Amino acid sequence: MKETGKISYFAAVLMSINIMVGAGIYYSVSPLTQAAGAASFLGWPLVGLLLFPIIWGVAKTSQLFPGEGGFYHYCSSGINPTAGFMAHWGYLIGFISAAASLASVLRGGLVQNMGLSFIGEHPILFNVAVVLFYSSLQLFPLEKISKIQSIATVIKISPLFAVIALIVFYFNPELRFDLSRVSSLSLMIPTVLFGFWGFESCCSIGGYLKGGPQKVSSVILVGFFATTILYLLFHLGVLYIMGADNLAAYGAASFPKFLGLGPMWESLLQASILGAILFCWANSILGMSIGNIANIYTLAKRGVIVGSAPLAKLNRNQRPTLSVVVHGIALFVLMTFISDTEILFALTNLGVLVTLFLTLLAAFLTYIKQKQHLHTAFIGVGFISCAVLGYYSWTKLPNLYYTLPIIGGMTIGLIQFKIRQRASLLTLAPNR
Repeated sequence: MKETGKISYFAAVLMSINIMVGAGIYYSVSPLTQAAGAASFLGWPLVGLLLFPIIWGVAKTSQLFPGEGGFYHYCSSGINPTAGFMAHWGYLIGFISAAASLASVLRGGLVQNMGLSFIGEHPILFNVAVVLFYSSLQLFPLEKISKIQSIATVIKISPLFAVIALIVFYFNPELRFDLSRVSSLSLMIPTVLFGFWGFESCCSIGGYLKGGPQKVSSVILVGFFATTILYLLFHLGVLYIMGADNLAAYGAASFPKFLGLGPMWESLLQASILGAILFCWANSILGMSIGNIANIYTLAKRGVIVGSAPLAKLNRNQRPTLSVVVHGIALFVLMTFISDTEILFALTNLGVLVTLFLTLLAAFLTYIKQKQHLHTAFIGVGFISCAVLGYYSWTKLPNLYYTLPIIGGMTIGLIQFKIRQRASLLTLAPNR
């Protein structure tokens, strides 16, 4: 029987790649090259290898607990509702940090590449403008917002494939890879890791995939490996075109200047590539904001956060107005009080890693009950990966002040969840 309303395997893999490939790759190659020179391209497969046990575990979890709700559902089913809430809440904190970090990247890109020094000199005005702009967009019907996302998909991948196609013409056998500098990549783990986030979003497509949830693992893993190869080839491409020193100094967006074209073509191509990359960064903020607001709305609909009723109320465009406002305030506070992009990357990683750890724990406990020892052991390797990635991300936080979004945010979330949980129990209790 023909399956209707379902996504093909190939389409699901492309969707997985599209979610992962974004702003991270265009930003990260420069700081990576500053740290490790021409050997910096190895950062992608090395961190990918470290991340693989986590990805495998999350993919398996989507099979163990098929259904709607994502991480909330996985951890509630495999552990308890409190773990489900904390997984969802940690993910929300992580991706509000991600939106803030990309706003910081966008501001830096506008200053460095467009000469808009006013933005750099008055960051608070920029922050206000960003929050107002993206919050306003969120009040429009979602189908209109999605059209922007569809256009952005084509624009964001154009520089990536352009560079990969040019490798054949700019291959440089004289480029030397100093492998002694590979150890320096450990300092850049949080930056590289940021470029892979998005694989976890694919867990929610199991019910829409032809063949059912048992295909999700394969989709996530194929999408992840394909993305790793794309990142590796893009990084190699800009190294061949620009050289390590120029890439470290000017960033990937400047590669058209090193193609050896005439002034007119160089200028046109540079403007096109720079515009595509800046648009990619700007659109990634929009995409993350959509997801964050959806997560706030989901928690409000479940009634597990303070102010659930007004937060879940929709406007005439079927958009949660108060959730949009709350997200905008949280984004502004984070952007204003933490302006360092690398610190915001680290906070993103820590928030998401809390979620992934709890998800792995849900699978681990289930596999123990099922006595599947091999799967249990591999999930254990995933815990080690979480610890390593979490450690390197934690080391990016200079002092305790910068831990407040994670430690304070998770504590506040847990307190309000317990308050709502207690209120629900009192409501359900029989009248005495």
